[in-house]
Amino acid sequence: MALALGGRFDRQAVDDLDLLLRGLRPLATRHLVVDLNGLGAHHPRLGRVLGRVRIRCLIDGVALDLAHLPPDLAEEFDLPT
Repeated sequence: MALALGGRFDRQAVDDLDLLLRGLRPLATRHLVVDLNGLGAHHPRLGRVLGRVRIRCLIDGVALDLAHLPPDLAEEFDLPT
């Protein structure tokens, strides 16, 4: 399963993304790719939403790739940019 994010993510967009990712959980059974290449300005809550996705994938045994992670989010997750 792959998901590409683009544009500005304000609080409402982050909340909508959270709901979408929760709904995708039963469908992403092996691998989930979240491509952030087109991501613009974003609400700080985005890091928490992606953090929960990382935890859910770990619990479910699903490989997760956060592609093109912006430097601020990479730093939050202690990942290379």
